[in-house]
Amino acid sequence: MEYFPIIFALMAALIALVGNTWDENAHKPTKTGWVTLVVIVASTTFSLFDLHTKRADKNKINAIVVYEVNGALNALFDPIETLYMDIQGGNYKEDISAKDLLEPYSLSQMQRTCFLEHPKNITTLPDRGPWGDIFSSNITYGMSRLDAVLRIYGNYLSADLIEAVHGVRDNNFSGYMRFSDGHFLRTAEESTRDPKCFVLHSDGAFESYIKDLLALRRQLEK
Repeated sequence: MEYFPIIFALMAALIALVGNTWDENAHKPTKTGWVTLVVIVASTTFSLFDLHTKRADKNKINAIVVYEVNGALNALFDPIETLYMDIQGGNYKEDISAKDLLEPYSLSQMQRTCFLEHPKNITTLPDRGPWGDIFSSNITYGMSRLDAVLRIYGNYLSADLIEAVHGVRDNNFSGYMRFSDGHFLRTAEESTRDPKCFVLHSDGAFESYIKDLLALRRQLEK
């Protein structure tokens, strides 16, 4: 169908080439002119319809992309926000801002979180296990959903959005996808060390991850 406007334009040009399109004496188009006019009108109408259809399809695809990426971001932000509330004493907070998550005290406490330990001040229902299992399950789901967006809709995404998705995908936290369900719980149960965690997270790990997630969210909202 995308070739129709080109074919119509060619037909109009050929018709105009082989015959006069205007009757000077009658001050009206000739038969050839009327045929040419019909072809041009048909070409214009089809082009406008095709443009409208493509825009409608693009809007639908954009809506699907926004829905899917938002779903992935919600999954990826969830354990971070849960950890933030646990750090703050376990009180539920509906709207946790970027400023809250990037506040120095919160970041420092996140960096010190042992992924073999359960939340201290907040209860998850059902029990989602220690922090490592909470993060790994959500990260596996969220990253997989981002991968699907790139695979299915990659040709429709802007370069900036693709770059932002890859920023999240390439973050070191994506490595938690390799852990199976319950891995951290089993590790904690098998460990005889006390405290169980000596090495926690690399410097700036949480700050870098949160900033990559926020960058993707900002790009999605443009």
